[in-house]
Amino acid sequence: MFKTCLRIILGIIAFFAALILWRMPEAFLRFGGSANLYRNLLQIIEDFFYIAAAFILVYLLWTKLDKRPFREIGFAVSGKEMLKHAGSGALLGGILYTVVPLMQLLSGVISFRGNLWWPGNGTLEILLEPFAGVFMMLAVGFSEELFFRGYIFQTVWKRHGVWAGVAVSSLLFSAIHLINPGYTFLVFVNILMIAVFFALTVYHYRSILPAMGFHFAWNWVQYCGLVVSTPYQPPQGIWVFNQNPSSPAFLTGGAYGCEGSLFVTVVIAGLLAYYIWRMIPGMTKINSFGKGN
Repeated sequence: MFKTCLRIILGIIAFFAALILWRMPEAFLRFGGSANLYRNLLQIIEDFFYIAAAFILVYLLWTKLDKRPFREIGFAVSGKEMLKHAGSGALLGGILYTVVPLMQLLSGVISFRGNLWWPGNGTLEILLEPFAGVFMMLAVGFSEELFFRGYIFQTVWKRHGVWAGVAVSSLLFSAIHLINPGYTFLVFVNILMIAVFFALTVYHYRSILPAMGFHFAWNWVQYCGLVVSTPYQPPQGIWVFNQNPSSPAFLTGGAYGCEGSLFVTVVIAGLLAYYIWRMIPGMTKINSFGKGN
């Protein structure tokens, strides 16, 4: 148990170290007006820093500390399967998140504000925002999944069983979002359920790529595609919506955004219920990918 806890702590420390490294280019390049002039390019550079930092740190933990081949973290599939896993995860994530603002719109919780090409959005910076966001969401999806469903989930799974791995990695993943403004108990529950789903997909497919794909598409649609503006989320996206001031925060998501809404709870709870129902018979204690007790 001590060795497992130590590895979890090291994994969390490595995660926050990667977050700090993510912003290193901005710290060095922000002088005069250059950081604003080349904001999207700077963001892309930062995103590659984040991916590289996450990969190197997890690689060192997995191969040097745990003495395991890196492909076993969730890349032990063929190239064709990699594309299939990542693509199917992205398709599911994109579709499911799209359902959320549509449900809110139909129920009157949010209202349509405009799209990327509406008057006042003519600057190149705003037009490029959703496309630059692709790199950011790839970085977030890849890095967070590598740390939480790759290293932490499988470290616990290997030693204490799959359900222990699901519980520990999911609770930690939801808890680290406390650093985001507007965090509420409903946000905690929703992200916890999403994290459980991600862990189950890693278990089911013996691959981390479906979770990475889902995570990327869910985030991209949320922050770049169908954007519900909040005090912390600027109205910049392909389609932009406003929260109805008279609607309760548990329906709009409040300051945190849609992930703090009951609509996300319903969508993810339904998805999770299906996965658990489908997978419960096979959820035995497994030590590593493809090996049982």
